Amino acid sequence: MPDSLAYYITALRKDLNAYSDARLKQYGLTDGLFYYIIYIGKNPGCSLSDAAHFLRADNGHVTRCIGKLEQLGYAVRTRDTVDHRHYHLTLTVQGEVIFKELHTLLHDWDEIVCRNLNDGQREQLLELLRRVCSREGSKGGQNHV
Repeated sequence: MPDSLAYYITALRKDLNAYSDARLKQYGLTDGLFYYIIYIGKNPGCSLSDAAHFLRADNGHVTRCIGKLEQLGYAVRTRDTVDHRHYHLTLTVQGEVIFKELHTLLHDWDEIVCRNLNDGQREQLLELLRRVCSREGSKGGQNHV
């Protein structure tokens, strides 16, 4: 099993969750909602579809997550003035504070887990993972990642 990519991805995911859990809980966030805060914070005015595409989630899931962020007072949906079927997502003042507090969390964790890699190795690792995650046009036309 240690020769499986899934084994290492699972181990890294568990480590990230353990690292981030306490910081996220103080804001009532889960790791899933955290990614929405980061995405909206870096892309203010984005649409639900933009978030769904980037976070690889279906529109219904995105809508539920944004609803939770609205209930927590961290994000708002604003109806598009031209096409009333579309919404734009922004963080509230409180959401911006959390974004500023937490946006370095992933970078900080990266530094910890990659401390044994030099800059070239780290960039090579990221490039290989990008290739694995962007399998557009893969056999059977499916992109499961």
